[in-house]
Amino acid sequence: MFIPISNFNILGNADNQPKEDFRSKSYELLSREGYISKVSSGLHVLLPFANRSLEKLVNIIKEEMDSIDAQQLLMPSMVQRRYFDKSGTICVYFESLIDVCLITSGRWQQYSHELFTLKDRNENEYCLAPTHEEIITSLVVASGISRKNFPLSLYQISTKFRDEIRAKFGLLRAKEFIMKGMFVSLLIKALNDLYTFDVDEQAANETYDKVCQSYDRLFKRLKLDVIKVEATTGLIGGKHSHEYHILADVGEDEILMCEKCRTGFNAELSDQDKVCRCCGEQLVSKRAIELGHTFLLGTRYSEPFDLKIQSSEGHSYVQMGCFGLGVSRILAASVEVLSSKDSIRFPRLIAPYTLSVITPKKGSKEEANNITEFSEHLCSQLSKQVNDDVLIDDRSQYTIGRRVKDCQVLGIPYIIVAGKNMLNEVPKLELIATYSNETFLLTQSQVFDFFNEHFKNSSKSLSEYFNL
Repeated sequence: MFIPISNFNILGNADNQPKEDFRSKSYELLSREGYISKVSSGLHVLLPFANRSLEKLVNIIKEEMDSIDAQQLLMPSMVQRRYFDKSGTICVYFESLIDVCLITSGRWQQYSHELFTLKDRNENEYCLAPTHEEIITSLVVASGISRKNFPLSLYQISTKFRDEIRAKFGLLRAKEFIMKGMFVSLLIKALNDLYTFDVDEQAANETYDKVCQSYDRLFKRLKLDVIKVEATTGLIGGKHSHEYHILADVGEDEILMCEKCRTGFNAELSDQDKVCRCCGEQLVSKRAIELGHTFLLGTRYSEPFDLKIQSSEGHSYVQMGCFGLGVSRILAASVEVLSSKDSIRFPRLIAPYTLSVITPKKGSKEEANNITEFSEHLCSQLSKQVNDDVLIDDRSQYTIGRRVKDCQVLGIPYIIVAGKNMLNEVPKLELIATYSNETFLLTQSQVFDFFNEHFKNSSKSLSEYFNL
């Protein structure tokens, strides 16, 4: 496994990096332990361990999107200016579909200070898209779909770009980041954008609630204490929106929340008083990291792009909603709030590996008694139980204690040591539960039973499971 030396940096020593970055626990840990490497301000390489965790998170998100019948696609990162420009009618062609005339959205001017822009050899202007409302709406218009095709939910997981004024804290505030976008379109007799599309306003609201529930399930599966708050619609526009926040000292958002019923509001809602509208308790100010944002768009994009369908009462504009998750930010924020000063902790489901098997030290009695070969066979057997999610630490030049410490710092939830206890009359493996700081001596069959039954199905602690 490629894990660069501590503080590895493509540009040189980590000491050259802004001290402000190291106010973030996640940035310091992920940089120091070889998860990420800084290329330049706001740009990072995700090294193998971080990439494994990211892929696990993406798979969980895909499962939640499947549960609400959303379909995945992938749109281009580079988008021509005409989609974002302020005014005018343009003619757009999607290959194998139809020509349509569209009124552009006007966001080029609104977003100009945050867009990365460029020109091709023919002087056509492009930007690296911060979002894709214009493209998805154009696509649906050009596809010529009818009322029977709704509801329609389309999403992508892709890289987004934003020219941050002050990129900092590693993956928490970057110029390039991975995001799950969803477009839901609802047609209005009414209208809507994971991006989602439906036939009327009531359906749009139902879809909005359904997507929000899927986000709630996602964060519950990750066991992250996320707060859903009312928010402004900002430059995206629409009727209303919500944000998903996790409390953190380095958070750059301020939210007002009720500690009794957990009702919350983004502090940007200036008309919000300091008393909870649900239970009457005083609202308190908290710093938080935004992980996701949902928008009920109404006809914000369907009207200028002329996205409408035939109904019994004539033509009506589609109701849209759009929903976003900052995938790489969720990864970093998890580390920020769950880790200690010295050791990385993830939601267990997205740790880079479920467990690590540590082989005997080179030249030890255990190696002389073929325990190394046993360890390799054990690793192969356990891989079948935990979906090939086992790391074998065969750096036998290092002591077992050094390797155990390394795995704990890297955030591997379970460690199995094939050490001196394997030479006992009844050979025992040492099972270390990193996150709960528990250690057990178990036979091979007990280890198999644990990962076959408890790990998958039980909410008991290890002590309860082994009746200790």
